Amino acid sequence: MYLYVWLVIAGVFAPAFFLGGIPSFSQRMERDDYSKLMRILLLYIIMPLITVYTAILYIYFAKAIITLKWPEGLVANLVLWYSVISAAVIFLTSPLSEINKWVRTFIFWFPKLILPILVIMFISIGIRINAYGFTENRYFVVLLGLWVTSIMIYLNLAGNRRNIVMPISLAIIALLAVFGPWSAYSVSKLSQNLRFESILNRNSMIRNNLVTKPAGEISENDKNELSEILLYFSNVHSLKDLKHLPADFKLENTENTFGFPFQQRGYQPENGSFSYNLGMINDAMDIKGYDYLLDFRNYYENKTIKTGALEVRYNKQDSSIIFLNGGVEIYKENLSKFVKQINDKYKGVNYKETRLEDMTFTVQDTAVNMKFIIYNVYGRIETGSDKIILDGIDFIIFAKIK
Repeated sequence: MYLYVWLVIAGVFAPAFFLGGIPSFSQRMERDDYSKLMRILLLYIIMPLITVYTAILYIYFAKAIITLKWPEGLVANLVLWYSVISAAVIFLTSPLSEINKWVRTFIFWFPKLILPILVIMFISIGIRINAYGFTENRYFVVLLGLWVTSIMIYLNLAGNRRNIVMPISLAIIALLAVFGPWSAYSVSKLSQNLRFESILNRNSMIRNNLVTKPAGEISENDKNELSEILLYFSNVHSLKDLKHLPADFKLENTENTFGFPFQQRGYQPENGSFSYNLGMINDAMDIKGYDYLLDFRNYYENKTIKTGALEVRYNKQDSSIIFLNGGVEIYKENLSKFVKQINDKYKGVNYKETRLEDMTFTVQDTAVNMKFIIYNVYGRIETGSDKIILDGIDFIIFAKIK
């Protein structure tokens, strides 16, 4: 019944409700129908913001060109949605162009100013596609970028602009993007298959149209790329859509089939992840010999605690703890060292309530004495190695500076 109700609402009621507000062929929509709230929002808030953001993008890309430091994987996000929103703003404000000079100025200049920015976006996404092939996300970025570019060229060249061009053209490319051999899914599968086959041929890993182990060692980059392609098909499509694989291939069989273990950090085999939680503490903690209690619980980003000359920093990116005294580093340790000892003791079970003594670690250093007590920790073991990757950790430290 939920499905039927949704189909009736989305397929019958919603289109009828939407189309009910469209004037008939001979009827003209009056300017008085334009909402005052919408006019203020678009003309005096959104359009000025778009103008300022355009200037920021020009400055940002000018800096990138001058310093020769190209932003990796960032340009499409900076440009695409801003350009789509800008096209929507032009569509919505067009009825006001005859009576508002600011709207006329914006519609005249913006389609010209955005074209260089769109060119930079296409160069950026082209570099990504050349290196890693098409995926659905990259396909949609390119397609939406082409639509925005076409609309901006149309606005620049057309003498008698018709607003209906925007929604009609967008509807057509939306349909083309999901149906047929030119769809995002078909193009992405073909692109990743070609990339997969190219890497295999480069390393002589195809025999009788099936993957075979390489005769020698292959580069880490090729291992990573092959693993990424396998994971992509496993998550988005099906491994059966990838050519040259055995019919019963699974990600767990990567080493037997390719001659090297799976390289993707994001994938973990069964029991690869762990979570440990300190149980109820019924006994008093011995704090004898320590001067400070440093609390790093319930905080999942970088954190710094200062008291007098002592400064203690926790860096989430590499799970390190750093002690500084008077601005001078006196101790640094990666907390995964302690977590590995817990994991070795409990054999990486998915979840385990642990004992206080197993979550307590005492350190005697030349500059500082410490006791670490870990309350909660969760993470995973990197595939193909024993490296511990921490996704979250709560802990306290008793410390004494010597």
